[in-house]
Amino acid sequence: LVLSLVVLTWSISVAKSGGRSSLPSSDLQTIRGIVKPVVEAVLASEIQALVKRMPFRDGDAFNKGDILVEFECAKYRAELSAAQADLDARQKTVINNEELAALHGIGRLEVDISQAELKKARAVLTRAQVIVQGCGIPAPFAGHVVKTLVHPY
Repeated sequence: LVLSLVVLTWSISVAKSGGRSSLPSSDLQTIRGIVKPVVEAVLASEIQALVKRMPFRDGDAFNKGDILVEFECAKYRAELSAAQADLDARQKTVINNEELAALHGIGRLEVDISQAELKKARAVLTRAQVIVQGCGIPAPFAGHVVKTLVHPY
């Protein structure tokens, strides 16, 4: 926003022939107008967690991708680890059941059930990954913090 005012001020003073202006210098130093943001966002979270860190305060500038809010997500990371372990176990069960079925040690139903449980474990893992990705809110664009309505802890 400040840059646009500086550019506007510069273009007015240079637009005059030879760099000189017929307007009094006090008129060139005062420019009135309304400055509106091009984009703005109100941030919200999909997860319920304690705010761990907010590195930017009112008036601070940030870049696209900077983490604006970080949540305490130890519980969600533990659930992600558990989901990964469950997926690993289900994959081994499918491999074992397919080998047993090839030797006629178990029926096709057991293999089909273990494959369905593997799909379910993959879905649970994906859900846990999405939740953990929500543990930090990245800036959707570069800008400035206007107002914070929440604080850490």
